[in-house]
Amino acid sequence: FRRVLFRSHRKGISLLESTWSSDSSEQKQKLLPILSDALDHSDELFLESCLDDRSIKVRGLAAELLMLLEKSAFTKRMQAMAMSWVQRVDPAESLAQKALRKLKGVAKKLTASSTEVDSIIGIEIQIPQTYDKAWARDSIQEKPTEKIGSRAYWLKQVVSLVVPKFWETQLQTTPSQILATCMDHSYGIELFGGLLKATELCKDKHWATAFLDLYLSGKPKINHKLQ
Repeated sequence: FRRVLFRSHRKGISLLESTWSSDSSEQKQKLLPILSDALDHSDELFLESCLDDRSIKVRGLAAELLMLLEKSAFTKRMQAMAMSWVQRVDPAESLAQKALRKLKGVAKKLTASSTEVDSIIGIEIQIPQTYDKAWARDSIQEKPTEKIGSRAYWLKQVVSLVVPKFWETQLQTTPSQILATCMDHSYGIELFGGLLKATELCKDKHWATAFLDLYLSGKPKINHKLQ
Protein backbone atom coordinates (compact mmCIF):
# COMPACT_ATOMS: atom_id res chain seq x y z
CA PHE A 1 0.00 0.00 0.00
CA ARG A 2 2.77 2.45 0.91
CA ARG A 3 4.58 1.91 -2.41
CA VAL A 4 1.39 2.27 -4.45
CA LEU A 5 0.33 5.39 -2.51
CA PHE A 6 3.58 7.22 -3.12
CA ARG A 7 3.61 6.30 -6.79
CA SER A 8 -0.01 7.31 -7.36
CA HIS A 9 -2.09 8.81 -4.58
CA ARG A 10 -5.37 8.07 -6.34
CA LYS A 11 -4.47 4.41 -6.91
CA GLY A 12 -3.26 4.10 -3.34
CA ILE A 13 -6.56 5.34 -1.91
CA SER A 14 -8.49 3.12 -4.31
CA LEU A 15 -6.49 0.12 -3.10
CA LEU A 16 -7.14 1.06 0.51
CA GLU A 17 -10.87 1.45 -0.09
CA SER A 18 -11.13 -1.85 -1.98
CA THR A 19 -10.27 -3.93 1.10
CA TRP A 20 -11.33 -1.55 3.88
CA SER A 21 -14.66 -3.18 4.68
CA SER A 22 -12.99 -6.55 5.22
CA ASP A 23 -9.85 -5.29 6.97
CA SER A 24 -9.60 -5.91 10.70
CA SER A 25 -9.43 -3.04 13.18
CA GLU A 26 -5.75 -3.85 13.78
CA GLN A 27 -5.00 -3.66 10.04
CA LYS A 28 -6.82 -0.35 9.73
CA GLN A 29 -4.82 1.08 12.63
CA LYS A 30 -1.61 0.20 10.79
CA LEU A 31 -2.74 1.56 7.43
CA LEU A 32 -4.20 4.94 8.39
CA PRO A 33 -0.96 6.47 9.79
CA ILE A 34 0.71 5.87 6.41
CA LEU A 35 -1.59 8.51 4.94
CA SER A 36 -0.09 11.20 7.19
CA ASP A 37 3.00 11.41 4.96
CA ALA A 38 0.94 11.87 1.79
CA LEU A 39 -2.25 13.51 3.04
CA ASP A 40 -4.36 15.30 0.45
CA HIS A 41 -7.70 17.12 0.57
CA SER A 42 -9.06 14.48 -1.79
CA ASP A 43 -8.74 12.03 1.12
CA GLU A 44 -11.47 13.80 3.11
CA LEU A 45 -14.40 11.68 1.94
CA PHE A 46 -12.61 8.43 2.75
CA LEU A 47 -11.45 9.67 6.16
CA GLU A 48 -14.89 11.06 6.97
CA SER A 49 -16.34 7.61 6.27
CA CYS A 50 -13.80 6.17 8.69
CA LEU A 51 -15.52 8.12 11.46
CA ASP A 52 -18.36 5.60 11.15
CA ASP A 53 -16.05 2.72 12.03
CA ARG A 54 -16.99 0.68 15.10
CA SER A 55 -13.48 1.00 16.55
CA ILE A 56 -12.79 4.13 18.62
CA LYS A 57 -9.10 3.74 17.76
CA VAL A 58 -9.82 3.82 14.03
CA ARG A 59 -12.11 6.82 14.45
CA GLY A 60 -9.43 8.53 16.51
CA LEU A 61 -6.76 8.04 13.86
CA ALA A 62 -9.11 9.30 11.15
CA ALA A 63 -9.94 12.37 13.26
CA GLU A 64 -6.24 13.15 13.76
CA LEU A 65 -5.75 13.12 9.99
CA LEU A 66 -8.87 15.13 9.25
CA MET A 67 -7.77 17.90 11.62
CA LEU A 68 -4.76 18.42 9.34
CA LEU A 69 -7.05 19.17 6.39
CA GLU A 70 -7.72 22.87 6.89
CA LYS A 71 -10.96 23.01 4.91
CA SER A 72 -12.44 19.67 5.98
CA ALA A 73 -15.91 19.46 7.51
CA PHE A 74 -14.35 17.81 10.56
CA THR A 75 -11.98 20.73 11.08
CA LYS A 76 -14.90 23.15 10.88
CA ARG A 77 -16.88 21.10 13.43
CA MET A 78 -14.01 21.00 15.91
CA GLN A 79 -13.24 24.68 15.53
CA ALA A 80 -16.90 25.56 16.01
CA MET A 81 -16.94 23.58 19.27
CA ALA A 82 -13.68 25.16 20.37
CA MET A 83 -14.99 28.67 19.65
CA SER A 84 -18.10 28.08 21.75
CA TRP A 85 -16.20 26.48 24.64
CA VAL A 86 -13.11 28.71 24.96
CA GLN A 87 -13.25 32.46 24.44
CA ARG A 88 -11.23 35.55 25.20
CA VAL A 89 -12.96 38.05 27.47
CA ASP A 90 -12.22 41.49 28.82
CA PRO A 91 -10.08 41.15 32.00
CA ALA A 92 -11.76 44.28 33.35
CA GLU A 93 -15.16 42.61 33.32
CA SER A 94 -17.40 43.82 36.10
CA LEU A 95 -17.69 41.96 39.40
CA ALA A 96 -21.43 41.74 38.87
CA GLN A 97 -20.98 39.78 35.65
CA LYS A 98 -18.45 37.47 37.28
CA ALA A 99 -20.76 36.80 40.19
CA LEU A 100 -23.65 36.04 37.86
CA ARG A 101 -21.66 33.43 35.93
CA LYS A 102 -20.43 31.87 39.17
CA LEU A 103 -23.99 31.53 40.43
CA LYS A 104 -25.05 29.91 37.18
CA GLY A 105 -22.14 27.53 37.42
CA VAL A 106 -21.56 27.56 33.67
CA ALA A 107 -18.12 29.11 33.38
CA LYS A 108 -14.70 29.33 34.91
CA LYS A 109 -12.57 32.37 34.37
CA LEU A 110 -8.91 33.19 34.72
CA THR A 111 -7.09 36.46 34.36
CA ALA A 112 -3.38 35.81 34.42
CA SER A 113 -0.39 38.12 34.45
CA SER A 114 3.23 37.14 34.12
CA THR A 115 6.57 38.88 33.62
CA GLU A 116 6.94 36.69 30.53
CA VAL A 117 3.84 37.96 28.75
CA ASP A 118 3.19 41.30 27.17
CA SER A 119 -0.24 41.93 28.61
CA ILE A 120 -3.06 40.46 30.66
CA ILE A 121 -5.61 38.33 28.86
CA GLY A 122 -8.79 36.72 30.10
CA ILE A 123 -10.02 33.26 29.11
CA GLU A 124 -13.55 32.05 29.71
CA ILE A 125 -14.35 28.36 29.44
CA GLN A 126 -17.89 27.09 29.04
CA ILE A 127 -18.21 23.33 28.65
CA PRO A 128 -21.64 21.76 28.10
CA GLN A 129 -23.09 20.12 31.17
CA THR A 130 -24.10 16.98 29.29
CA TYR A 131 -22.44 14.79 26.69
CA ASP A 132 -23.76 14.98 23.13
CA LYS A 133 -23.83 11.47 21.64
CA ALA A 134 -23.06 12.97 18.23
CA TRP A 135 -19.53 13.69 19.51
CA ALA A 136 -18.73 9.97 19.56
CA ARG A 137 -18.50 9.92 15.75
CA ASP A 138 -15.77 12.55 15.93
CA SER A 139 -13.88 10.36 18.44
CA ILE A 140 -14.77 12.49 21.48
CA GLN A 141 -15.26 9.90 24.20
CA GLU A 142 -17.75 10.36 27.01
CA LYS A 143 -16.04 8.53 29.87
CA PRO A 144 -12.54 9.62 30.92
CA THR A 145 -9.71 7.16 30.42
CA GLU A 146 -7.64 9.08 32.96
CA LYS A 147 -8.23 10.50 36.42
CA ILE A 148 -9.99 13.74 35.51
CA GLY A 149 -13.60 14.90 35.42
CA SER A 150 -15.79 14.12 32.44
CA ARG A 151 -16.17 17.72 31.25
CA ALA A 152 -12.45 18.36 31.62
CA TYR A 153 -11.82 15.24 29.55
CA TRP A 154 -14.16 16.45 26.79
CA LEU A 155 -12.30 19.78 26.73
CA LYS A 156 -8.91 18.10 26.46
CA GLN A 157 -10.06 15.95 23.55
CA VAL A 158 -11.56 18.85 21.62
CA VAL A 159 -8.49 21.04 22.12
CA SER A 160 -6.24 18.19 20.95
CA LEU A 161 -8.16 18.02 17.65
CA VAL A 162 -7.84 21.71 16.77
CA VAL A 163 -4.69 23.02 15.06
CA PRO A 164 -2.80 25.19 17.59
CA LYS A 165 -2.56 28.22 15.33
CA PHE A 166 -6.36 28.48 15.51
CA TRP A 167 -6.03 29.70 19.11
CA GLU A 168 -3.82 32.61 18.11
CA THR A 169 -6.74 34.00 16.12
CA GLN A 170 -9.48 32.92 18.53
CA LEU A 171 -7.75 34.39 21.60
CA GLN A 172 -6.01 37.20 19.69
CA THR A 173 -2.62 36.61 21.24
CA THR A 174 0.59 34.58 21.03
CA PRO A 175 1.29 30.93 21.95
CA SER A 176 3.46 32.06 24.87
CA GLN A 177 0.67 34.24 26.27
CA ILE A 178 -1.89 31.49 25.89
CA LEU A 179 0.29 28.94 27.68
CA ALA A 180 1.17 31.41 30.43
CA THR A 181 -2.49 32.23 30.95
CA CYS A 182 -3.28 28.53 31.27
CA MET A 183 -0.75 28.02 34.08
CA ASP A 184 -3.08 28.47 37.02
CA HIS A 185 -6.38 27.80 35.31
CA SER A 186 -8.65 25.21 36.90
CA TYR A 187 -8.63 23.49 33.52
CA GLY A 188 -4.94 24.20 32.99
CA ILE A 189 -3.70 20.62 32.87
CA GLU A 190 -6.34 19.66 30.33
CA LEU A 191 -5.65 22.74 28.18
CA PHE A 192 -1.91 22.04 28.27
CA GLY A 193 -2.42 18.38 27.45
CA GLY A 194 -4.74 19.12 24.55
CA LEU A 195 -2.53 21.86 23.12
CA LEU A 196 0.58 19.72 23.46
CA LYS A 197 -0.97 16.79 21.61
CA ALA A 198 -2.26 19.08 18.87
CA THR A 199 1.21 20.60 18.53
CA GLU A 200 2.71 17.13 18.14
CA LEU A 201 0.10 16.04 15.59
CA CYS A 202 0.55 19.20 13.51
CA LYS A 203 4.32 19.31 13.98
CA ASP A 204 3.94 23.03 14.67
CA LYS A 205 7.45 24.37 15.34
CA HIS A 206 6.14 27.76 16.50
CA TRP A 207 4.07 26.21 19.29
CA ALA A 208 6.71 23.61 20.08
CA THR A 209 9.14 26.45 20.74
CA ALA A 210 6.63 28.12 23.09
CA PHE A 211 6.21 24.88 25.04
CA LEU A 212 9.97 24.37 25.21
CA ASP A 213 10.58 27.91 26.45
CA LEU A 214 8.07 27.44 29.27
CA TYR A 215 9.51 24.04 30.16
CA LEU A 216 13.03 25.45 30.30
CA SER A 217 11.84 28.30 32.51
CA GLY A 218 11.96 25.78 35.34
CA LYS A 219 8.66 26.73 36.88
CA PRO A 220 7.32 23.71 38.83
CA LYS A 221 3.72 24.22 37.68
CA ILE A 222 4.74 24.28 34.05
CA ASN A 223 7.00 21.26 34.38
CA HIS A 224 4.27 19.33 36.18
CA LYS A 225 1.73 20.05 33.44
CA LEU A 226 4.11 19.06 30.65
CA GLN A 227 5.24 15.74 32.15
